[in-house]
Amino acid sequence: MFTNAQTEKESCTEAGDYKCHETDDSKFYHCTGPKHGILQNCGKGLEFNPSLKVCVWPGVDYCKSQRDQSKTTNDVGATAKPPTKSVVTTHRVTFKRSSLLSKILSTTTSKPSTHPQTTSKPSTHPQTTKKPSTHPQTTKKPSTHPQTTKKPQLTGPCRPEYCKLPNCKCPGPEIPGSLSTYATPQIILLTFDDGVDEVNMAYYRQLFNSGITNPNGCPIKSTFFVSGDYTNYNSVKELYNNGHEIASHSITHKLPVSYWLNASRVVYTNEIVGMKQELCIRANIAENDIRGMRSPFLAMGKDAQFETLAEYGFSYDSSMVTGLVTSTAEESCTEAGDYKCHETDDSKFYHCTGPKHGILQNCGKGLEFNPSLKVCVWPGVDYCKSQRDQSKTTNDVGATAKPPTKSVVTTHRVTFKRSSLLSKILSTTTSKPSTHPQTTSKPSTHPQTTKKPSTHPQTTKKPQLTGPCRPEYCKLPNCKCPGPEIPGSLSTYATPQIILLTFDDGVDEVNMAYYRQLFNSGITNPNGCPIKSTFFVSGDYTNYNSVKELYNNGHEIASHSITHKLPVSYWLNASRVVYTNEIVGMKQELCIRANIAENDIRGMRSPFLAMGKDAQFETLAEYGFSYDSSMVTGLVTSTAEVPTWPFTLDYPVNKKYCTLKFCPEKSYPGLWEVPLTRWYNSRGSPCSMPDACRVSKKSREVLQFLRENFNRHYKRNKAPFGIFLHSPWLMNNLNPLKKFLKEVTRNKDVWIVTVSQALQWIQNPVPLNNITQFKSWKCT
Repeated sequence: MFTNAQTEKESCTEAGDYKCHETDDSKFYHCTGPKHGILQNCGKGLEFNPSLKVCVWPGVDYCKSQRDQSKTTNDVGATAKPPTKSVVTTHRVTFKRSSLLSKILSTTTSKPSTHPQTTSKPSTHPQTTKKPSTHPQTTKKPSTHPQTTKKPQLTGPCRPEYCKLPNCKCPGPEIPGSLSTYATPQIILLTFDDGVDEVNMAYYRQLFNSGITNPNGCPIKSTFFVSGDYTNYNSVKELYNNGHEIASHSITHKLPVSYWLNASRVVYTNEIVGMKQELCIRANIAENDIRGMRSPFLAMGKDAQFETLAEYGFSYDSSMVTGLVTSTAEESCTEAGDYKCHETDDSKFYHCTGPKHGILQNCGKGLEFNPSLKVCVWPGVDYCKSQRDQSKTTNDVGATAKPPTKSVVTTHRVTFKRSSLLSKILSTTTSKPSTHPQTTSKPSTHPQTTKKPSTHPQTTKKPQLTGPCRPEYCKLPNCKCPGPEIPGSLSTYATPQIILLTFDDGVDEVNMAYYRQLFNSGITNPNGCPIKSTFFVSGDYTNYNSVKELYNNGHEIASHSITHKLPVSYWLNASRVVYTNEIVGMKQELCIRANIAENDIRGMRSPFLAMGKDAQFETLAEYGFSYDSSMVTGLVTSTAEVPTWPFTLDYPVNKKYCTLKFCPEKSYPGLWEVPLTRWYNSRGSPCSMPDACRVSKKSREVLQFLRENFNRHYKRNKAPFGIFLHSPWLMNNLNPLKKFLKEVTRNKDVWIVTVSQALQWIQNPVPLNNITQFKSWKCT
């Protein structure tokens, strides 16, 4: 037992709750029962937030209200029952986005609560507060836009006699100030939409470093409407520092398009104001310099969008489309707002303006029109064939089939494959029964993720087993019960010590620099092959060229969601539709954008280790995943438990091997679980991942921390030792990690392999004396 494991904590009322430390915001109690809790530490520089039940970057004195409440309760003798909902504690605490976005979410989506409100204090970080600050903020404040001379809300057509510059201007072709064309400068607005990464930055640098200037000799400037997906904020900061304007274009830029058309003010606050906060914090842009927005896909959200802009002090929107278009005859058009394929050219389509009339439009280079989604997508299926066949049949028999009447905004974001792929998944998981004719499939050059029967072998008894796992029926290679038993009944002397080195979240040029240093340092396995790692990749700020580099170097790539979004409850309560969009959608992203073979993406890990009960595991089984790695095992009160080997979910897992909430209750034959065995620091405090443990910054103490946790596996049953990390941990600890890995790989029984390689050995255990012949661990 460690000394501060079970501590008296008066404010604890029931197991599963979390309470602030009495004086130190970097510590908190995980309540194990009335008046008892486990003292735990946040990571370096973090503070505990009792509302979110997570460690976040400092900014508000999160624990003050809880202490004030406790003090008041003690003074008057009242007993205030704390919230009883158990929330999984997030381990993703290395970036500021989580805490900032959660503040916006909490102010816009929370239900009425009995919690006392936190009292703000001056912060060194930008916040969303209602008091003056020296840092950029996005505050709910009355709009500073001057009103016209008549009244705040005007109706009817714009009246120039009342709408006068500088505060008001009516729509129309009139030149401001009644200048002549000869006295008027011709303004060119050069703007770019979507994420900013190293790929498009190379083009931006070429463009803006080419010596083009305005008549006064100053360099030309552009406006970037930036969305959060795959964005490198260092690149955004470079653009801003070079004088370009940065504006908001949403955090997620998500599909379907109807998400934006029907979005509420809450959504627009989270997406548009949230992105403004992201840019302020992560690119260090002054709040007052982020003045405008453009809607994703130009899909405007009626008054909800513009009310949000006015409330949060934006100066302009740039989402409306103007200008006449020429309507041509198109027999297949029946009503305005519909979309029809071109008669012969799949790269063109008609936007119907009325019966038998439409506007001929073109898709981007290499794209084809999809009449079901009403968007231009990458080729793969002859999307327009069924519409043409229907049209031909209709003409032959004289029947008139009325097309669907729902108007959908056509996306202009066609330069990346994500939009069309994710929309396919959405359409198969969220669509209602439709009368649309089905498209006729043809062979595709892109990997598909299809709903197909699971290929996992079944146990010898039945697909759905209940009760505790029974080793007499659950046998390798298809089934393994949870527990410390070594596969194949091998002795520890004949068993290799597997080390699983994994990294979670997005991959970009910043963390790639650390990965290259780590994996190019000459560390090898006993057969001379380079060590390998597994990367659980999420879509946020990911550079897919970097992912492709890791994959081509033999590392394993697995799914970690598209958005990795907050709040944590999003994942705990997610439906199968959400898990399909997020986990299967990310698998599709990786296949297409990093050119990874579908069969090589076998596993997943839940964001924040927040499991979604059976919805998560039903999705994994349905879409042919081989393993999950989200469950946490190991005692929180003792370091004495023998580690658990990976196991299958042929039988429902019990609480001993899935210690967090929201575990699956059903069985999933043949689906493997690779658990996260708890780590412990020098004082015995537990953590699910090493970067969540409070450890000294000194390299020798970090090295000792790694050694002690390794020996709990190596000197017991040699269960796989998981070094499960997030890349920011490498910023201060890369050298001790390299030293540790070089040290342990001098032992001829230590192997650092991917999760899939480890499972291949577990299914077919080979003793150490023949291990160099094990095919799955040979050099690739």
